[in-house]
Amino acid sequence: MSSNPMTTQSPNLNTCLKADSQHVSSDLAGEQVILNLDNGVYYSLNEVGSQVWSLLKQPRTLHEVVDDIAGDYPVPRDRIEADVVTLAGDLLEAGLVSVIED
Repeated sequence: MSSNPMTTQSPNLNTCLKADSQHVSSDLAGEQVILNLDNGVYYSLNEVGSQVWSLLKQPRTLHEVVDDIAGDYPVPRDRIEADVVTLAGDLLEAGLVSVIED
């Protein structure tokens, strides 16, 4: 497996991502605060975003992430899919996760 940043393509449910381990994160009252050590910028994730971050500590497809999230929240699956894909795009753009390709 190799890691490649996704720069021109948006993630989809088949995209496999992994949180980059060189960034520092901490749980603060149910929210994750992540420090991007490359640029010194802090990012904050709410409870669901924190769960996504935690799941991405191991390589996973966004479909797998949605499956895990859908089991925990009474929200329509299409809404969860859209929100997870949007968050994944934001995490990629911030350089906090990498695309994992076979």
